[in-house]
Amino acid sequence: MDNLIIDHNNGHVSEYRLISDGNDLPIAYQLPMSDSLIELLERMRHNKTRLRFHWGDIETGQDWGEFYDIEGRIGLSRGFKARFPILVHNSRSMGGGLLSNSIVKIVTSEGKKLVYIHPNYKEPEL
Repeated sequence: MDNLIIDHNNGHVSEYRLISDGNDLPIAYQLPMSDSLIELLERMRHNKTRLRFHWGDIETGQDWGEFYDIEGRIGLSRGFKARFPILVHNSRSMGGGLLSNSIVKIVTSEGKKLVYIHPNYKEPEL
C-alpha cells in the first residue's frame, strides 16, 4: 500500500493510506489508522451496511458523545489524486467527511451490532 501526503500550505500536513479497489483512482484513508480497521470499513462499504459511528480521541479512546452526522453508509468522494471515504446519510444526501482518524466505536444501525471498538474505549461524559 502506498501513502499520499497532502501539504495544506498552512503548516498542516495530512497523510493517507492508499488502497486500490480496481478502479482508476485509489481510496485514501487518513492515518493513523490500522490496516484491520481499513479492511473493516471497506467491507462495510462494499456491503452497503448502514453504520453508526462514535467519534473520539484515538489516543485515549474517549468518546466525544457526538449526536450529529454520525450515521449512514460509507460512500466515496470524487477526486483527482484519490477518492476519500464519506458518510452518506441517505440516498438524497450529498455526503460529508468521514472522520476516519477519529473512530473509537462502530455499531450497525440495524440491530446495534458492535463491529469495532477502540481497545481503550471510554463512554462519553455527559
